[in-house]
Amino acid sequence: MSAAASSSAAGWREERAPGRGAIWKIAAGAMLVAALGAGWLYVRSKKANRLTEKDSIVLADFANYTGDTILDDTLKTALNVSLRQSPFLNVLPESQVAATLEQMTRPTTTKLTPDVARELCLRAGSKA
Repeated sequence: MSAAASSSAAGWREERAPGRGAIWKIAAGAMLVAALGAGWLYVRSKKANRLTEKDSIVLADFANYTGDTILDDTLKTALNVSLRQSPFLNVLPESQVAATLEQMTRPTTTKLTPDVARELCLRAGSKA
């Protein structure tokens, strides 16, 4: 066989259409990607914590970096009043916050930093 004949035969092999094996591999890969995507969406949807009417939230203190002392309690009070007007959220009452802080052996005047608020939320049975 000549070099020209062998090169044309090799070219014919490269140009032929994909066989059934290649189509099955592509289809199997697409099905695997679809199954993984569906599984990821299912797991992600189960992790979503939705608030209901019976759930309560804990309102933590704000860090005031402005230097204006009038804003120390004003922001938290304004947000508390605004959230209490919502029919969808229940803010944990200050009396229950104080009682939970006492159970935690902390003074009732403790600033609700993110760590303290998180622990208080867990102990009070709040969602957020």
